[in-house]
Amino acid sequence: MFSFRSLKLKIKQQTGPFGYRTLGQVVLNSYAHRRDRNPLQACSCVCCTTWMKLIDNNTVPIEAELPLTIVNR
Repeated sequence: MFSFRSLKLKIKQQTGPFGYRTLGQVVLNSYAHRRDRNPLQACSCVCCTTWMKLIDNNTVPIEAELPLTIVNR
């Protein structure tokens, strides 16, 4: 049996001391990327391959300086 592993990032903006709004979600190594590939093969696009270490090792903390810019390539 195999499993699809992906990294999902929810992008949120803090609107006050106790509030936030969701700006969107980024899914790396998603099923849509692998549509023409064998399900056992991971996505090989530029965006996903840069995140494979985080997908394989989920103990690595993710930190980013704001403003965070996501570029669709």
